Amino acid sequence: MRLEADHAARAAHHSWENWSARDTLTRALARVATDHARVKLRETIAATPKVDPPDALRDASELVELLTAWRWQTVYAA
Repeated sequence: MRLEADHAARAAHHSWENWSARDTLTRALARVATDHARVKLRETIAATPKVDPPDALRDASELVELLTAWRWQTVYAA
């Protein structure tokens, strides 16, 4: 069961990181001053998997729940 939780945590973390990266890069694209920087940012955005915001939010919540449970397991063990 712990292996399944580890896999779920990795998948949730990966999903949230992809959403966060695309969001950060998209915001940066609006602020860059040079055409070269815009091209590079667009290439990077295109190469980053797309994750819908509701899915990223769900995955972030799942990750927080897993980490909270693991923290309490560690406190109990200590």
